[in-house]
Amino acid sequence: MNYYAHSENHRNEKHGLSKHLHQTAKLAESFACHETYKPIFKVTGLLHDLGKYQPEFQSYLDNGGRRGSVPHAAWGAGYARLCRITEASIAIDGHHKGLPDNSA
Repeated sequence: MNYYAHSENHRNEKHGLSKHLHQTAKLAESFACHETYKPIFKVTGLLHDLGKYQPEFQSYLDNGGRRGSVPHAAWGAGYARLCRITEASIAIDGHHKGLPDNSA
């Protein structure tokens, strides 16, 4: 089965999910300000759309479902949390729904 990250673009092209995750990981890793952080940035990029591997999400893409009807963010954040990579979990969760305002 082919897994996709997004529905077709204006050129009727689909973006493969594995390629998307690896490209995102490489880009995220390049943002690390120190070598120490590169692995965390890389794993964050690899996991951020992990939930898009769900058959339901792929069906949503194929059938033009309503945006947001098949949640996918919790999968990557949850897996990072399970692996005790807290920084990645917070970043993935925040990327999809925003970070909480804890300034009060």
